[in-house]
Amino acid sequence: MISGFLVPRSYVESNAGIVPFFARRALRIYPALWLQYALVIVLMAATGGFALRTLVEPNFWKWLGAAALVGSNF
Repeated sequence: MISGFLVPRSYVESNAGIVPFFARRALRIYPALWLQYALVIVLMAATGGFALRTLVEPNFWKWLGAAALVGSNF
């Protein structure tokens, strides 16, 4: 609920427009998301969480690319 108040408030206070607002939010959120994906893949591969042959499957990389742009949970 608090986020529902804080996000619009930061937009209203910025007075920069919608595109710069979303660009700033993306630069704040997406690097952490991408780092999380990389860490989870490395840890899952190292601990046997999934078979290493998964890394050569095209569907895995298609899913990962889509998830990196839109966001998803493993």
